[in-house]
Amino acid sequence: MKNLIFNSWRSIPPPPPPPPSTEVRKPPSYRGWLYASIALLLVVIVLSSLILLFFAAGVGRTTYSTTTTLTEYVSTTRIIRSFITSTHVTTIPETSTKSTTSYSTSMKVSQVSVTTTATTKTTVYTSKEATYPPGYLASFGNWDLTYLDSTLVLVNDNNYRAQKIVIRDRISVNAIILYIKRSSGTTGKFRVVITTDDDGKPGSTITSTELDATSIGTSFTWKYIYFGGGGFELQPGTYWLLFYSTTSTQYMLRRTTDQVEGYYIKSSDGGATWYEETDYDILFKLFGKINP
Repeated sequence: MKNLIFNSWRSIPPPPPPPPSTEVRKPPSYRGWLYASIALLLVVIVLSSLILLFFAAGVGRTTYSTTTTLTEYVSTTRIIRSFITSTHVTTIPETSTKSTTSYSTSMKVSQVSVTTTATTKTTVYTSKEATYPPGYLASFGNWDLTYLDSTLVLVNDNNYRAQKIVIRDRISVNAIILYIKRSSGTTGKFRVVITTDDDGKPGSTITSTELDATSIGTSFTWKYIYFGGGGFELQPGTYWLLFYSTTSTQYMLRRTTDQVEGYYIKSSDGGATWYEETDYDILFKLFGKINP
């Protein structure tokens, strides 16, 4: 019985294998990857184009601007630079022009184009229109030694000399400086007279000052001559600086071919008749203050 059971178990056949599948497998598809690659390539091209356009158009570039201002005082033959500080003004108001030129250039950059604009503004004030800060110390005249003429200007008791000046502002004058030397004699005084204009020659006296002959050296140097009483005031107008000696002592002044607005005249008969020297200025400088 035991053997029959064992043999029966050994005689049971194994289960049959499952039937083969009837499903047909399709080959793998790469169409999706192709579409994705094309889309990525298009994105890269678009981004590259935008970057190139961004830099070509200069988006975000800062606006650039420059401004230059130049102020000068100009004589008939050259530029005379001037300066203004808190306490001092150096000008040549009776002959110079004040030229203020401003240059302004700006650039703007947009996404699609580049535009450039330039603006130049020039304002010129003639000597008649030139104004200076009121209440400032001032010195003006013609004192440049660059264009000295070789001819000396003789001054004595017969040979009078007079320099024309034109005042554009109400000023107080304290002193005059002359490039002068004494050539002979030791007596008498050298006199400076400020006069009105009488039809192109010295008129009535406004004020005067003088120096002893011995106080003037025998070599050319700048000599200060002060006016008494703290100075005097001049209104805008034409005046003359008259020079002569109270004795036969002789003095020499220097003249320059670099004229400004005035000129000088000369007399050999003590001021009775005058002759113009329109191509020259006597070297001089006036010191004072521009009044408000």
